[in-house]
Amino acid sequence: MNNNRNAKDFVVKNIEKDIADFGISELELRSRITVKLDIEQFNYKEDESVWKQKKEKTYKVAEVYFDDVWCCDMDERDIATSLNLKFFRGFLRGYESGKIRLNRFLASLEDEKQAQIVKDKKDEEKRKIDSLPQSTPEEKAAKEIIKEIVKEDNEKPLNSTTAT
Repeated sequence: MNNNRNAKDFVVKNIEKDIADFGISELELRSRITVKLDIEQFNYKEDESVWKQKKEKTYKVAEVYFDDVWCCDMDERDIATSLNLKFFRGFLRGYESGKIRLNRFLASLEDEKQAQIVKDKKDEEKRKIDSLPQSTPEEKAAKEIIKEIVKEDNEKPLNSTTAT
């Protein structure tokens, strides 16, 4: 496991037979798997464990991703069986959460559908606000405040929490 390519080859070689049961070919698997060695993604001067890996005082560690979803960590000591077990546990968690999808085409269709639902909801919200009365200065001011609140809410990340 001297570099990301060697590590990726090891991962693909060991999981390709089992992942083929899901209809994923080796070529597709190679495009969907990412392996990142700690020594290539982290600064060894800032992390003691990475420094030890760089100086070869400990085993090299890598993170394995499927469709950019973390599945597992692996190190040089892992044999095929332990790698498969770790990878497929993480793969299952990603699949159950909906972050990993087996069929990329169907996943992109579902993503487009969800994006359209969000867009339709925002359009409906805008129509409701635009239909608010604004015959008095107070109503005009209230309508502008509502627009600002909605705009701020739409700019917040989806997972943000606010204190109440």
